Amino acid sequence: MLPIIEIHIGDFEGFVYTYALCCGLGLSHLIIGVDHLARKMGFDHESTAQFLMALGLACCGGWVAGVLASQVVSNDLPLGTVTAMPGIITTIFLLVFAARFWRFSLLQYLDLVAPIWCFAHCWGRLGCFMAGCCFGIPTEGPWAVTFPDGSFAHAEHGTTGVHPTQLYEMGLLFVLGLALTYRVKPGWRVALYLLGYGVGRFIIEYFLTTRP
Repeated sequence: MLPIIEIHIGDFEGFVYTYALCCGLGLSHLIIGVDHLARKMGFDHESTAQFLMALGLACCGGWVAGVLASQVVSNDLPLGTVTAMPGIITTIFLLVFAARFWRFSLLQYLDLVAPIWCFAHCWGRLGCFMAGCCFGIPTEGPWAVTFPDGSFAHAEHGTTGVHPTQLYEMGLLFVLGLALTYRVKPGWRVALYLLGYGVGRFIIEYFLTTRP
């Protein structure tokens, strides 16, 4: 748990928010991974460039939608458990709009991107864990995590251990990404991603995150 990374280079002193860093790494992983697979599978270079541009813009739009949704529900948390689905829905909507504008095959690229999206999303969940946000309800289990002073989890629960739901979802996404890559045939990946992630996220949110 390290919400802020302090940087000291000579007389320069600064800091980086770990959550923002992880989101940047996730987006970079996503774009580089999609570009690599598209080249490997012989996709048209121009269409791939257009899709990557649309993907970057759509992810930024989804992030903005998630932040706004979190602010509507709670002004206390800059990002919270309500951000995922509004962000994903907005991202998909923007991708559909971009596909109609640039006329590339969205379904073909979504099938390509689904496994990589899972791995890229893992970076975001790691960022949540490092920042101490999107945490679960208190638990006495040996897997309970006590977040340090200054984190959102500590502000609400103090030294009481809570479910590290960020790591649960990170594990879910990693396993789902492996399954989509090695076990699911092309053409079914998007549907199974939506089903697998939707069910897993619901279980985590409803049973391990919902506050009384």
